[in-house]
Amino acid sequence: MDPPLVFASMELGQTVWAGCTAAYAMRMEHGFYGEDSLGRTYAQPGKGFARAAAQCWDFIVAEVTAEVKGRMG
Repeated sequence: MDPPLVFASMELGQTVWAGCTAAYAMRMEHGFYGEDSLGRTYAQPGKGFARAAAQCWDFIVAEVTAEVKGRMG
């Protein structure tokens, strides 16, 4: 199911689990240095996008909650 549809159908208080299922997610998060199974050489630093989002999660939720409450009047 499309993520926006999942979130739109949720009720307050429900738990949501989110993750990245892309085959390259761990490389993007932690970086990759060396040769892969196809013989390609990489020197790619990690981006830490999941960790950064997790650290800001309380702020993100509070911001979106305020926005939704503002729409409700």
